[in-house]
Amino acid sequence: MVNGTVQRQTMGRAAAVLAVSAVCTGALVVALLRARGLLVDFAGLLAAAIVVAAAIRYRRELAQLQVGDIIGWLALLTPLAAIAGPAAALPGLPQAFAFRVLLGLIAVLGLLHLASAGLTRDWKPELPAILIVLWFAWLVLALAWAPDKAAGLRYLLVLLSMLALVATTAYAGSSARRLKVLAAMLAAGYGLAILVALFETFTGSHLSTSALASAGSQSTVSVTSFFYNQNNFATYLAMAWPFLLGMVVITRRPSWIALSLAGMGTGVFALVHTGSRSSIIAFAVETLALCVFLWGAGSRSARRLLVTFAIVLVAGSGWLAFNNSDNALLRQFRLADLVSSAQQGYGSGDTRLSLQVRGLSVVPRFLLAGAGPGNAESQVATPDAPPDVNNLHDWWLELLVDGGLPGLVIFVAAYVILMRGTLRVSRSAEDRLLRYLSTCTFVALLGYLVGALGPSTAVSFAPMWILLGLALALVTRHRTQLRAAAAQ
Repeated sequence: MVNGTVQRQTMGRAAAVLAVSAVCTGALVVALLRARGLLVDFAGLLAAAIVVAAAIRYRRELAQLQVGDIIGWLALLTPLAAIAGPAAALPGLPQAFAFRVLLGLIAVLGLLHLASAGLTRDWKPELPAILIVLWFAWLVLALAWAPDKAAGLRYLLVLLSMLALVATTAYAGSSARRLKVLAAMLAAGYGLAILVALFETFTGSHLSTSALASAGSQSTVSVTSFFYNQNNFATYLAMAWPFLLGMVVITRRPSWIALSLAGMGTGVFALVHTGSRSSIIAFAVETLALCVFLWGAGSRSARRLLVTFAIVLVAGSGWLAFNNSDNALLRQFRLADLVSSAQQGYGSGDTRLSLQVRGLSVVPRFLLAGAGPGNAESQVATPDAPPDVNNLHDWWLELLVDGGLPGLVIFVAAYVILMRGTLRVSRSAEDRLLRYLSTCTFVALLGYLVGALGPSTAVSFAPMWILLGLALALVTRHRTQLRAAAAQ
């Protein structure tokens, strides 16, 4: 009887906490979307009050936490904060957004923990992590001959924060529980991004951090969600697509299938409203790849559903690419318009082609050693072009122009090793969750080979670095399981 009473009290407290959290979240989302005066201040004060109240209520539990545990939980929050990006900023302090605050807290607590506990000697970094650090070191060296040192330093600081994001995401591979928490955080981030996109579609309003908001646009044709522009958001949707489609095939839980189908439907709806051609191709590539890798993973009905999705998506992509509609939303996807604009010297097609030509012309001028971090834009800039048009819009070309041939080779080597590692885990892991995440991560990495042509620059594109960190987490987790099995 006593146990039942205690259990009911515990459930009541949990329900109260969830209710208060829901109200807080709703207030914050509204404030972020509206971003207007008193509403923002009220949401910020409400969030602060709830944090203080929670700290007082659970002060004993908080006092028992170890510094290492706090760092671990903060690390698991960073991917979600990175997806929200500058949109999750403190009221009146646009530069103090949640991701940066979390990294600062982790850095301070990490130094304290290091001073008290010392280094952990049994930790061994994976080869891709070593290569990524080596790539960063090469860019630091390339700063010595970079024409624009200030731009290079800014680039390196942004890159350093993204490498910290890779590390915090990869930390989830240290235990099965942390990996599950990371998966839940990433799913929550996708859900919030979709909610913001739906709000944009039906209201015509955008977050203050969106390029559409700064341009004064109230159009419902394009959406950007938490991201700066449509291409970045579309690339994020393409990276999330394998995880949604894979869940539909692998799981047999009706609730998860329903959530995945809802995420897929709203994701495709949002993708169409971005107008991104490269992401449409990435969607098709990922769907076909999943047909190959997940064919034997599900039931007969799941395989039929997978084939149906593949046929519908590939056919829909083809129709969008060659449609003759007069609708402004559909005209964005015409490949014929892209080709003709490139041939006639105007529009997006000409801009892309011109950037490619100018970018490649920079490489031999620096003897294949690279122009230095953050110097690609200044090297390909033209006097009559807006600043945002000087971005290469091609991550692979940006690697070559900034870091030269050595930088490109090092990063691509790390990328390929991660692809091979996740593929190996997807084929040999006994853990069902690990196998599912590894398969979908491999397919997402495969799709990003094309998707990397979408963002104007990927150095600050958090989803790419989260994906790399997730791949590292999965490879690390699998090797830990293998070592534990061998030790038994």
